[in-house]
Amino acid sequence: MTDPRCFHRGFSVLFGSFRSYAEKKSDLRYGYETEKKIPDCIVYVLFLCSGIQVHAEPAVAAPSVILVEASTGKIIYEKDASQRRSPASITKILTALVALENGNLDDKITITQNSVDCVAEGDAYIGMIAGEEISLNDALHALLMASANEVAYAIAENVGGLGYDGFIAKMNERAKELGAVNSDFENPNGLNAQNHYTTARDMALITQELLENHEEFKTIAQTQQYTIGATNLVNQARTFQQSDLMFYEGNDYYYPKTIAGKTGYTDEALNPLVSCAADDN
Repeated sequence: MTDPRCFHRGFSVLFGSFRSYAEKKSDLRYGYETEKKIPDCIVYVLFLCSGIQVHAEPAVAAPSVILVEASTGKIIYEKDASQRRSPASITKILTALVALENGNLDDKITITQNSVDCVAEGDAYIGMIAGEEISLNDALHALLMASANEVAYAIAENVGGLGYDGFIAKMNERAKELGAVNSDFENPNGLNAQNHYTTARDMALITQELLENHEEFKTIAQTQQYTIGATNLVNQARTFQQSDLMFYEGNDYYYPKTIAGKTGYTDEALNPLVSCAADDN
């Protein structure tokens, strides 16, 4: 994996192969934080940056890599960037983009039984129950920070009056408009599906749009802890943390210039990771 510190300015997206990468996340089922050790695996690495010069071939373990200048779209480096891969939860970058383009942060998101039922044992969620109502702002924090799969499903069901199927269709339509023509998205959360795939190049295009045109993405991603207050059905606040270790001092993956990102994990996709960084020097 290339070291982000070798670049002057920008953001990175990684599908990671890290021997000791540990993803912290709140587990509201048991009331404590869990730490998941992630094994060696296939990686994509994508850096979307500005003002970068690469003077030597980077040492990259990943089979699929792309390095792009965010402000111009210029490709600095790539390696099998058009190879189709399972995206896992970095799917939620596109979910967030479509939600922000078709909704307002104060819109009401109602959790349905379908959204609750989409979560299987071991999947990330924040324990929402059918009938609860939260704002889209709360939902986006849960989506991007805690990778809450039931909330991703509920966003698709509620935003913009599109309905679930219409939201998925809009995800694919928007991806194609951005030039992400080698991707197909079957759900809003990235849980394994037969025809759910993307490429490093396509994720670069999608992330570039979100980073460049939606400040909310950076604001949410830079939040290390967030609380959703008591809802209409649950008289208890839910507090969760940012799951991307690049924001936390004291671990091998901390990078102080990180400005946004999204982690992911499934048994099939293994370790996708989107990381965005900036350096004005």
